[in-house]
Amino acid sequence: MELLPEWLPNVHPLLVHFPIALLVSAVLMEGLGFLWLRFPWLKQAALALYVVGSLFALGTYFSGRQAADLVTVPDTANPVLNEHADMALYTLLFFSTYTLLRLVFQRTGWLTGRGGSLVLWLIGLVGLGLLSETAEHGGELVYRYGVGIAATGEAVHADTLPSLPGPGQGTAVRQVGPDRWVWQASETALVTLKHDFRWLKADPAQMTPRIQNLPDGTSALQLTLQNQTAAFLLPDTLASIAMEVQVNLDAFRGQFRLIHHIQKGDTYNFVGIDNGKTVLGRRTGGRDRILDTAPLPTRGGWLTLKAVGDGRHFRGYVNGKLLLHGHNSPLAPGPAGLFLSGNGTVVLKQLSVTNLKLETTSSHKEDHDKHEAEHESHSHSH
Repeated sequence: MELLPEWLPNVHPLLVHFPIALLVSAVLMEGLGFLWLRFPWLKQAALALYVVGSLFALGTYFSGRQAADLVTVPDTANPVLNEHADMALYTLLFFSTYTLLRLVFQRTGWLTGRGGSLVLWLIGLVGLGLLSETAEHGGELVYRYGVGIAATGEAVHADTLPSLPGPGQGTAVRQVGPDRWVWQASETALVTLKHDFRWLKADPAQMTPRIQNLPDGTSALQLTLQNQTAAFLLPDTLASIAMEVQVNLDAFRGQFRLIHHIQKGDTYNFVGIDNGKTVLGRRTGGRDRILDTAPLPTRGGWLTLKAVGDGRHFRGYVNGKLLLHGHNSPLAPGPAGLFLSGNGTVVLKQLSVTNLKLETTSSHKEDHDKHEAEHESHSHSH
């Protein structure tokens, strides 16, 4: 017998209202206990509500983490999801610590007078502020972005992704919206390939680039590596990003990675496929730190690989399914692109980049120009 209905992917929506109701009631009861000290049961009732509310907050937080990995999240909703998760963690830590302290005070008799009651009540109000902010972001996810609503929940696969016009349209990176750029291979790729990206570590001509005409009428770019390493970057510097690539790695052995927030000293975040398994991590000073890994869910054919990086939250998707999730300290805004290292043939069809926080583009324009000058100087030196 199923405990949850078919349309409900997770218990989180059922739990979320309990900590809100219990903790708000606890703070209100605390205020009444401050006003009427002659009724000590008010403070005892408030403490009981804090204990039960904190336990529900714990369950709600971990069910929310599971829910975030199960539902489809639009790219632009990722910053809100991350803020909701962070605020939920701060709220849980606050009320858990506060409740433990209240239990200690109850046992020792500290802060039992009118002044102590006022202090406890004011501290509880701070917790209500955190709780309110958490709930606001959660509501925004549902009512603004439709996260968790069945109508939005179809996974997107490589063979259903929309394509831009094919042959004859060039390969320049196109801005297809105020916050999204798309590159797609076409018959003129061999002419403009070197000018579409900033190339590091290798020249595209060294990888024998050529165009494949696909049965669906579009084109793909084929690069052949002979134990080589190459990286090429898209033109912009972003603080919060979603990257997606359509790629075929059937004839390639090595590392294929989406890299973003690229810094000096060979430092960046990545989501990739390393010799048949998916990985998420950070490279710092020439060393990889793997934050999460998972088996590749499909064998052969076209893959849609996606990386999302916002603040300290990082996710990796294959064919629309979340496989990788990790946390690390935020990196400064930086460019993004592809990293290839190994032997064989990589076939690329389309690459897109979405700026998850549009307002950051203009504020980081100077950083972008600085990065571009540095990388151009580096590539000229080689």
